[in-house]
Amino acid sequence: GPGWNQLDPVVGAELLSQLQEGDFWAEEEEFFMEFDEVITGYPVTEEGQLQSLYTDRVLSHTQKLYGSWVRGQSAGGCRNNSTFPTNPKYWLRVCEQSELCIALLQKPRKHSTDWAGRIRAWPRLPEADPSLVDNVRGKNYHAVGLHIWKVGKMSWLRGQTSSFPFPGSESTLPAELCDYSLNAIIGHSDTNLGIQEGI
Repeated sequence: GPGWNQLDPVVGAELLSQLQEGDFWAEEEEFFMEFDEVITGYPVTEEGQLQSLYTDRVLSHTQKLYGSWVRGQSAGGCRNNSTFPTNPKYWLRVCEQSELCIALLQKPRKHSTDWAGRIRAWPRLPEADPSLVDNVRGKNYHAVGLHIWKVGKMSWLRGQTSSFPFPGSESTLPAELCDYSLNAIIGHSDTNLGIQEGI
């Protein structure tokens, strides 16, 4: 948009380089036409449990769903790719009215793997090999989106789609008596989807 012309050229170049790595930028008015609420974190009790922003109740039920990104098998990429359906998926059934907090968590990559997820070689530190900094193989890509669909009995109904800067981002769902399909777009293996629920 016209806002790019108002930026310092150095800042604009930096933002454009981030855009090529998967970040996106939107003007404030456009953003608020699409989203009416942004939550960056939840309060945590002294016992370490998440607390509802709306009711102050503790989200006491916790469940972790594990998944992995394996090149050629479960690494589908973005929605524009025909391989998008192969991204890790998690099914969630909500049987009674409750509030959910969904977080996509990734462990730091400690080693590189082959197409089947087997350890290929121990990593080299960037200080030992400066070419790793500029090389795609040396980057530790994180998840770029968590897409949430409400699933009907006979058809897929798109209920809510959310994209976040990862890792450590969270989303809440207005939990109804229905099923949700959660599709994680990730950049490397060892992905956990953490779900906390308050009934």
